[in-house]
Amino acid sequence: MDAGRILESLNPEQREAAEATRGPLCILAGAGTGKTTTITHRIAWQVASGAFSASQVVAVTFTDKAAGELRARIRQRLRELGRQDLARDLDAAWISTIHGFCHRLLRAYPFEAGIDPRFRVVDDSQGRVLRQIARLAREGYRSVVLVSYGSYWFPWFMRRLAERPANVLFLARNLFSK
Repeated sequence: MDAGRILESLNPEQREAAEATRGPLCILAGAGTGKTTTITHRIAWQVASGAFSASQVVAVTFTDKAAGELRARIRQRLRELGRQDLARDLDAAWISTIHGFCHRLLRAYPFEAGIDPRFRVVDDSQGRVLRQIARLAREGYRSVVLVSYGSYWFPWFMRRLAERPANVLFLARNLFSK
């Protein structure tokens, strides 16, 4: 199967979106209208035809499940074309949720973003603790005692708190101000 045959199963509107090669493309439509099919065909066709490489693909979805499904469908279309090489190269594509995209971008360019390359993403419970610390700092408390939940993050935080509580409160105040 050649790259051009990928688009044969699409309706005219889907085909128009799949063939668009200039600039970004946003596809908004209701459930069951073929959004994922259109995006799958678009990316598979453009990678297979050489319009761009897999590492140039950026596809942002709302859920991890949707991102995984999109990646799997594109990989399958490339395999149907007999392009195992491109199917393997798809790991270089940026197909993820907005959170995953931002995390990968910050990991790739921490200095350009002005952050420590050893940064860690906090989970919801850790974020709640930091917001509580920020609230206490705004209320004028000079020191805060935390009880570790056994998380990897809290021992680091406790060491920093013991070393310089004012700096930690300053950081929390700036990160989590209203």
